[in-house]
Amino acid sequence: MMALSTITDNRMPKCVAKRTAEWLLGTELNSEADMGWIEELARQFVFSDLKFKALVKSIVTDDRYRRVR
Repeated sequence: MMALSTITDNRMPKCVAKRTAEWLLGTELNSEADMGWIEELARQFVFSDLKFKALVKSIVTDDRYRRVR
């Protein structure tokens, strides 16, 4: 039941999106602009039925990723 509540209040998708983006970008994301992007990634993650592959694709196809790489 606790796991379901972390999904429905967006804590788990937001945490997964943030940690995955930080891992792939190799840097911490703390700015206000970063948090807006993380929120969008979390929404996309939920809409994809929590498919991790879709989350990774959203991150690596974003301009932020291309600028770092």
